[in-house]
Amino acid sequence: MGVDTKIVDDVTVGFGVASGSGDPRSIDQTFDSSFSKKLLNIDYAFAQYKPLQWLSLMAGKIKTNPIFRANSLGFWASELLWDNDITPEGAAVVFNYPALLNLDPINVDVFMNNAFYILDENNPSGSGREPYMYLIQPGFNVKIMKDINFKAAVAKYLFRGVKNRTQLKFSSNSNTLVDGKYEFHYDAWVGTAEFGLNNPMHQKIVPYVGLFGEYVYNPDPNDEEKGYIAGIRGCPSIKKFGDWQLIYAYRRLEKDAWLDILPDSTFYSGSTNVKGHKAAIYFGLAKNLFCDVNYFRSVNILPNKTLPKERPDDVLQVDIQFNF
Repeated sequence: MGVDTKIVDDVTVGFGVASGSGDPRSIDQTFDSSFSKKLLNIDYAFAQYKPLQWLSLMAGKIKTNPIFRANSLGFWASELLWDNDITPEGAAVVFNYPALLNLDPINVDVFMNNAFYILDENNPSGSGREPYMYLIQPGFNVKIMKDINFKAAVAKYLFRGVKNRTQLKFSSNSNTLVDGKYEFHYDAWVGTAEFGLNNPMHQKIVPYVGLFGEYVYNPDPNDEEKGYIAGIRGCPSIKKFGDWQLIYAYRRLEKDAWLDILPDSTFYSGSTNVKGHKAAIYFGLAKNLFCDVNYFRSVNILPNKTLPKERPDDVLQVDIQFNF
């Protein structure tokens, strides 16, 4: 639960709390420990300044990560690199310039997302800098009439103070370590795109179909340095009874393609070195009320000391979501 409000026309502040153990990738709460009281944690606390229509500056524990990914019902259809529950800490600057090119029937918007996020306060090994990350993500959005949309971006992520550092808290223990320290930088290149068609069959039953994908490459390791996700989704929103959406995606994330504190925690417990499928269906039960059923089928790519052989992981997740 939370509240966001404008204190003046161009300044918004927000504060929210959520259940869970404090894990940044999960706000799930387990009922256990003889009816013990459950904790509420600060989920986000931020300020946003928007001096111009095309410029936003955010700082604090940011509610919504401004990085472009395929979006689904306010959640991200692509969680290859970022779990939906993460509310990053730091600052971001977002440029979103609409209608840079407007030649009927083609309209082109451009944007650039920039962020500086703090990963930890100090380095317990006593050497090196404190770990943080920053990124730049330029992109464009092309609309052809009202029926066709293509949005794409390329991002460069730079991590500092991670290589040769002891393992970060909430790691899923899947990156390469030497004497308990990260062997590699994770300065990755990431490409993201989505192609959408409105009303492709000229029938109300299928108002939208979107194809999305994301690719990540970390040049530091000599192998196990790539990852990708590709998927399809239908219907852009659920507002009333009978509205629906389907999502299917296949992903592969190699061992050292990405820092293992960030991917979707439901998919093989948030590990790298995994591949597999996700299928989901969302269905509107009433106004502001819908249910969703998610199925994850994943498996480790390469054997290691923790998992000496291939071990599949199956997760079925059912949610009822109220929005008010």
